[in-house]
Formats: sequence, structure tokens, C-alpha cells
Amino acid sequence: MTVTGVTVVGSTVVLSLGTPVTAGQTVEVGYTDPTADNDLNAIQDLAGNDAASLPATPVNNDSTVPGGDTTAPTFVSAAVDTTGTSLIL
Repeated sequence: MTVTGVTVVGSTVVLSLGTPVTAGQTVEVGYTDPTADNDLNAIQDLAGNDAASLPATPVNNDSTVPGGDTTAPTFVSAAVDTTGTSLIL
């Protein structure tokens, strides 16, 4: 799973993912403090203290995105309704 963005909202870190987590998919998250010192490249509180490293930890997966369907939709037909105002695919 690729993280494509990180946003901090109050005291919550939100990770944007490159692909959706599907229902039943196992998810883990981990974090390594980049240095032993307080530095700007770390997750920090408002006082500038770095968050501690977090080993790979399972995350409760509340996703409702169905999994397993990897087939893209295909075009079957098209028609214009009798009023000429709708194209139906």
C-alpha cells in the first residue's frame, strides 16, 4: 500500500492511500522517527517533540469497499431516448 499524502488534523495524522483498502484486506501501519533529536522531518506535537517510533501495527479495517472485483466496465450499447435529450449507455 502506497501512501500518497500526509495531513495533520489536530492531533490526528491522516494518510492518503494510492489505492483503496478493500473490505477484508489486512492493513498495518508503522512509523520510524527519523532521528533521535527533535527535527522537522518527524511527526511532532505543537511543542516540537517527536512522536515515538511505532512498529508495524494492525489497523482495524472498517472499509466497505468491496474486494476482488478487478474487471473494468465495458461498453455494450448506446441509444438516444425518444425526446432526444438523453443518451443512454
